[in-house]
Amino acid sequence: MLITIDNNINNFLNKRKEEKNKYTFIPPIKHLTIIACHINNMQKLITLQQNIYFLSFCNNDIIVINSSNLLFNETLKSEILNQDKNEDKNENEKEKERENKKKNRIIQYLEITNNKWMDFGKWKHVIENIDYSNYDFVTFTNDSFSIHKPICFFYNLATEKNVELFGYTSSSEIKYHYQSYLFTLKKDAVLEFNKYLNKYIDNEIKIKNKITPIHLEINLIDVFLNKDCFLDIGNILINRKKNVFFDNPFLYNTLFTYNLLPFIKLKLKLKLNLKNKFKPKLDTTFYNNTSMTFSPNIWNL
Repeated sequence: MLITIDNNINNFLNKRKEEKNKYTFIPPIKHLTIIACHINNMQKLITLQQNIYFLSFCNNDIIVINSSNLLFNETLKSEILNQDKNEDKNENEKEKERENKKKNRIIQYLEITNNKWMDFGKWKHVIENIDYSNYDFVTFTNDSFSIHKPICFFYNLATEKNVELFGYTSSSEIKYHYQSYLFTLKKDAVLEFNKYLNKYIDNEIKIKNKITPIHLEINLIDVFLNKDCFLDIGNILINRKKNVFFDNPFLYNTLFTYNLLPFIKLKLKLKLNLKNKFKPKLDTTFYNNTSMTFSPNIWNL
């Protein structure tokens, strides 16, 4: 169903905002979030810590899987994961470190060699090597974007919808699909997801057509019959064949202002001249609660 800006866009936005506000509670459901990243610059390092802050709520555990042999890996383990082996700390510093460990909810940090499958290869490695049976839902995300408002409502909506696949945004760029920067699977659907990855990643030589991570993203929706999406904007008339982050500044700014899409894609700076385009207003209230010194204006990094 196409939604026109003149007649239905406000109703769409208000319904999504009402839905978001309705599910801000924390239900007794266990979530696991797997963050696939490639921390090869300071911007990504800061973004990861920022995202960990917003993903660290009481019923959500976090696994970070990063590319190995990167310049910033030791800083990552020291500053974000609090794995600094330096013993020359006073009691105040040690207490602060203990408090940070309680906050960030990271239960495991992994490193593997990066390959052409990028996030999908990292997600595959984690679900094949860790026991996720104690969790009800598994959320998959990456370091391609920064989070600027709490999004625990998304996890609660995934619980309420109780579908196999719950996406954050849909897109009809290339074809209709759920965007893979953030999506949630029911525990029982993770095995099907891994079979889907194995079909292409483990059998790459046998497949004649060249498969890329983009193919894995846009076809993932076809794996599951039972699915839903929070911001189903792929078929909104003003967003047809567009990527809302890069090609639709009006809709993006509207969703950002409504706190419905509180994300900024890191490649946005490369796509647009932000001095002459749009700059969403960032929420920087969390900076006082983190261990690193942030630049509150991520656009200037």
